[in-house]
Amino acid sequence: DGKPDIAVANRNSNSISVLLNGNAGVSTVSAARLIAPVSPGSLVFINGSGLATAGQAPTSGAPIVLGGASVVLTDSTGLQTPLYLLSTSPTQIEAYIPATVNAPTYSPVNPPPSFLTVYTSSSSSMTMQTGAVPLKTLAPALFSANGTGEGVALGTISQSSAAATPGTSIATCPDGTFSCVPNAIDLSKGGTLTLQGTGILSASDISSLTSGTGLTAYSSP
Repeated sequence: DGKPDIAVANRNSNSISVLLNGNAGVSTVSAARLIAPVSPGSLVFINGSGLATAGQAPTSGAPIVLGGASVVLTDSTGLQTPLYLLSTSPTQIEAYIPATVNAPTYSPVNPPPSFLTVYTSSSSSMTMQTGAVPLKTLAPALFSANGTGEGVALGTISQSSAAATPGTSIATCPDGTFSCVPNAIDLSKGGTLTLQGTGILSASDISSLTSGTGLTAYSSP
């Protein structure tokens, strides 16, 4: 294709790895709102093409290599941090940006932009794609019941004194994804409202992350 590639000789295995210069155009958005910006300690979607060799979700936890893909974020200070992956496909990766990533501080002099690199490994080669990351210190967002980033929030209301009792959804989708409407809630009974969000609080336990649901954003009696 006329683009420069990198060939790496592996002395121990007596083989050669080829890093192909993939097409640019990788974009990163909030996994909740499906738009930018994003922040450290948040779930994101990375969109593009040829991002992974297989559609895959981890059986437990959140690994840094999944479906033949790994993602490294380079922040404005030059710190490189691998992202935790929750699902992969050739066109989209869901990942978690660790809270240790440095968001740019705004000043009269613009700081260097943050960017991520997606490495995709197959049996014969490895491709490398990069894209800018619209990173801010905070980018709070709530997940929606219909998964589009708009409409009724994804959450539950629990009005039982038993801690193990599951809450009731605050939304109903009678005719599928785009028909979600809020449920009436009788606040005279009290209870706990729990909403799912990201970009608000950092997660101390990476193993608790779940694809498509985010972290507990707000829980109040």
